[in-house]
Amino acid sequence: MEYLLKIHFIILFSLYIFTFIKLYKKGFGFSLGIVIGVLHFIFIPLLVLTFTNKVPIDLIGFYDTKLIDVIMSETIIHSLILISYLYSILAYIFIVDFIIHKNRSQTIVHLPLNWKLYFFYYLTIGILIFMASGIQSGGHWYNSTVEFSKSGGLWILIIIFGSPEGLTRTLQNLS
Repeated sequence: MEYLLKIHFIILFSLYIFTFIKLYKKGFGFSLGIVIGVLHFIFIPLLVLTFTNKVPIDLIGFYDTKLIDVIMSETIIHSLILISYLYSILAYIFIVDFIIHKNRSQTIVHLPLNWKLYFFYYLTIGILIFMASGIQSGGHWYNSTVEFSKSGGLWILIIIFGSPEGLTRTLQNLS
């Protein structure tokens, strides 16, 4: 059964790479973002699982986790459910982007925002978060960010309302 799962994971990975190439040539959109997310967050651990039969959770970098290592022989049912979800996502993308919207032209929206100013702002806020959180002094990145969020006070509010990056990090720490 494990070999069948490995074959399905490799077939799915190939199909997602093919879909990524087709969607990238077509232009950026919602479906391309979904494919990039699946390739990054699902297929990197799946490829490790496929070739090593184990995903060591403690080596990935979760701070103070209670999760146990994922072993392929013990998670066959979960892997089958994951395969069905991955096929259904792929079917949705093919139906929507390659059948329904085949001849639909995309409209490019030009924002009146100066991208250099936005990039400078984003980079400045990112450096501020990096320096203020204490990540550069060592330690675990997750622990440093949590400590920064707990002790930040007014500064954390400025960063939250000043950048989407700060808001994302803070919301991740609260959950």
